[in-house]
This record gives sequence, C-alpha cells and structure tokens, in this order.
Amino acid sequence: MVLASMAMHWSLQGALWLLGFLLQLTVAVAVFRFCLYKVFPLFFSYLVLGLVRATVLFFTPGTDADRLVAAILVLKGAQSFVRIGLICCLFVFVLVLGLPWGDYVIGIATGFALYGAVELAATVARSHYGSVANVTSGLSIQSAGVCQQLVWIAYFMRARAPRLAAPTQNEFPRVAVEVNKMKASTTKYAGRA
Repeated sequence: MVLASMAMHWSLQGALWLLGFLLQLTVAVAVFRFCLYKVFPLFFSYLVLGLVRATVLFFTPGTDADRLVAAILVLKGAQSFVRIGLICCLFVFVLVLGLPWGDYVIGIATGFALYGAVELAATVARSHYGSVANVTSGLSIQSAGVCQQLVWIAYFMRARAPRLAAPTQNEFPRVAVEVNKMKASTTKYAGRA
C-alpha cells in the first residue's frame, strides 16, 4: 500500500514536471514566433532561465548535490527577481497608463500573480504544519506552475484586438495629467536655475 502510494506520488510529480516544461517551452515558442521577445525582453529571459533550470535539473547527475542545489537556488532567485519586476510594471501599466485587460502584459502578470499566490500559501502551510505538508505544498506549487503556463498560452495564442491609428489625449486621461504635472514641475525647476 505504501509503495503504491509512493509510486503514484512520484509518477504524478514527474508528470507535472514534464507538463510544466512542455507548456513553458510552448510559451517560449509562441513569444519567439510572434516576435514578442523584442517587446518583452525580461519575460523572455525569465522563460529562458526556467527552461535552462529545468534542463539542468533533468540532465545533471545526482552525485554532486551541493552544486546542483546552489545552481537551482541561484536560478530560482533570478526568476523571482524578474517576476517581482514584472508585477511592479503591471501596476504601472494598468494604473498609470490605463492598459486594457486583454493586453499581453496583463496575461503575463496574471500568470505570475496566480503562481505567487499559490506559492505563498504553500510556503505558509509548510511553515505552519511542517513536514506533513511537504507533499501537498510541492504538488500545489507544481500545479500552479502548470496553470501559470496555461494562462500565458491563452493570452499569447488568442488574436489581439486592433488598436486605433493615433491615440488622442482623451483616451489616456491619467497619462495626460501625469505628463502635465511633470511638465509643470520641470518648468518650475528650470525657472529656478
């Protein structure tokens, strides 16, 4: 009974890893195919880091565990840093620039927010319940990674709404207000010099 449970656990974990890797590869191919790597270079670097991490994990033999763990932690930290920067950019784009919800940037940030929320909940559960929650937190984080990739695929594969030829000032009222504030403060500062 215990052996069957362990075999099912490891099979499920392997299947989730493989599914996450294939979905992340699909997102990277979609970003490359639609030339979005020019528009989102940080996101593309995040995808490449994730693919490199997964490839290193798969092909590295388990004899030198300390190096492997150190490499994983460095790449995971770099990915977290890029993820936080992209979420901050989302708030700037939506709140200040009035970016529509159907835009690619919103899809990227939605995937990161979904993964981050589940990762935080799993970390809290793991710290509260201890080693009892290891299996559940690990599988929930992997499942959130798969859901994150699915959100990205949904956003990148759908057709983008056509934009107007030339935006007017009425379309971006918040931007116009902020630009006027910057212009006034610059003029005020230049007048003092």
